[in-house]
Amino acid sequence: MKSQPFLYNHVMGKEMKSAAEWRVLLTKKEEEITARQRQVDWLSQQLRLTRRQRFSASSEQTQVLSAQFSLFNEAESIASPDAAEPDLEQITIS
Repeated sequence: MKSQPFLYNHVMGKEMKSAAEWRVLLTKKEEEITARQRQVDWLSQQLRLTRRQRFSASSEQTQVLSAQFSLFNEAESIASPDAAEPDLEQITIS
């Protein structure tokens, strides 16, 4: 029996491909990989955007919270930084 270097191709009834055919196939597969990578990148971006929309604070909540926080800053906003410190009093409870 004659030794076959590519027994798989022989058994499957396929002919050996030429170098040019392999280059064409390789180019085609590289294009497919590039297209799939672009698709994965786009889907990943869509997932990030969806998660951000779903799990981040809404703009309404942010506006309410900033309005509430401004109440705490009211004393600081009307206080004069040059004003003298008040005198401390000692209070004794008997």
